Amino acid sequence: MNETGAANPSAHTDSWLSSIGFNAAVLDKVPVGNITELEHLDEKTGRLMFKFTESDIEPFYGLLRAVSATSEGWLENEATKRQGQSPINITDLFNRPSETRGKPVLLNGTVKRIVPTPVSDQAVQSRFGIEHYYQVFLFPEGSRGNPIVVCVRSLPNDMPSGDGLYERVTVAAIPYKLWIYESHGGTHYAPLLIGRSLTWHPKISEGRRSPVEFASFSFAAFFALGVLWYVCRFWVWRRSMAVKKFT
Repeated sequence: MNETGAANPSAHTDSWLSSIGFNAAVLDKVPVGNITELEHLDEKTGRLMFKFTESDIEPFYGLLRAVSATSEGWLENEATKRQGQSPINITDLFNRPSETRGKPVLLNGTVKRIVPTPVSDQAVQSRFGIEHYYQVFLFPEGSRGNPIVVCVRSLPNDMPSGDGLYERVTVAAIPYKLWIYESHGGTHYAPLLIGRSLTWHPKISEGRRSPVEFASFSFAAFFALGVLWYVCRFWVWRRSMAVKKFT
């Protein structure tokens, strides 16, 4: 409880994170703040807050491992439940990173880039059992064209990666911090979240129709041809009868 007697929101967050086997206290190693604070910070604090440094190793990989160990669909259910209790919108992820940190959210949007990211540090591989993950650049509705970066351990089967994508997905993830990164010749910032995997909503193309859909289409085409054949035969018969009548 805080001094006013109200429940401390961070205590609820810490308890929830503990339920998935993550020690929320290690998040204190990495301060989190709004991008407007950057110009008022010293260089060391600014790096800790917005860059990826050695201080991120334990909280980032620890949370990625804990989230990956949850069962399929569990994180999505938790995010949906908590969204009903205490809604978090897209602008909150950009403007209120300290208040949204550690609270699961459910996002829908378009993925335009997926970067496979190998983990080269042998100590990290040994300690957390993580050899690679994926940086997913997600553009959800309401982000005004700005990406949110979600780090996940795995992708759905056959989902493409790289640049130039336009894939619809749903993902449940936990906000970690705002991240400043270099890309396409410039400096950008985005909320950095950690998730388990993605729910992919692939576009259905002719080449990816299921056997059942193809069989249904074939039957319909065969039936249409049969009807056309019958109509033609009937028309020929009627015409021959008419010719006989007047000869």
